[in-house]
Amino acid sequence: MNRQRPRTSPATAASQPLTDRPETTGATAGTTGGAIGGKGAGGAANGAAPVDGGRPKAANAGLLNTRSLADQLFYLLRARIVSGELAHGEPIRQDTLAAEFGISKIPLREALARLEQDGLVASYVNRGFVVTAMTLAEADEVFTLRAKLEPDAAVAGCMQATEADHHRAREAFAAFSTAPVGERAERNRAFHLSLIRPGVGELTYRLVERLNVIAERYVLFHLAPPSRPQTANAEHQNLLDLWLNRQEHDLASFARTHIEATHQDLLRDMQARIATTAR
Repeated sequence: MNRQRPRTSPATAASQPLTDRPETTGATAGTTGGAIGGKGAGGAANGAAPVDGGRPKAANAGLLNTRSLADQLFYLLRARIVSGELAHGEPIRQDTLAAEFGISKIPLREALARLEQDGLVASYVNRGFVVTAMTLAEADEVFTLRAKLEPDAAVAGCMQATEADHHRAREAFAAFSTAPVGERAERNRAFHLSLIRPGVGELTYRLVERLNVIAERYVLFHLAPPSRPQTANAEHQNLLDLWLNRQEHDLASFARTHIEATHQDLLRDMQARIATTAR
């Protein structure tokens, strides 16, 4: 018997902004060696004014308030990487970030270790942590796995969903349909997870959640063309309708088609960007 998931998770927390969280954008930029990544300012520190007997007040110390420092840093840095604010190949300057938030390096290193587990950064001897590149191989693997796991999981979800689950799925759909550019990927993740949440066990949920987290940079890249968000919204509406009406066979088929179409569009777009950059 499947165990219904609790209603909060790291993925849910990730989609909720930190207090006064800076807005991010979904810009993407150049590629080398079969990789694609965004380009942005990174985590540069702002000037700090002396307070309390000359002790400097960190510019963004107020951002870290409710969750543990390591958790907050993990979600904040992940958002910067997904949006392209921290570009692929860019070193994570721990001194700069520690000064920006007024913290020690201990929680920062913990957050970076978690980001490395998700494949968003890599650590190198004498170089520290560096943002990893988006690659065709990773995109292909992630979306292939999603197409295998999510359709059946969504069917299980629709068959066990309660009215409260229906309400949450509708809210997740509405949040995606109105999301600004920088939040589209995480809202997309929240919507897809809302469809599987009622019907799968802990392990399946965590596997699908992790795949969706890794997919976020690719989703944001895929949604960059102006027509794509409207298409995605229409497909999500169809998914939601099939799910709410418990049309299990049509839901499984369309969920697979939706993920596979995104997969093929993404690979084609990435190959085109790589070819353009190589000229």
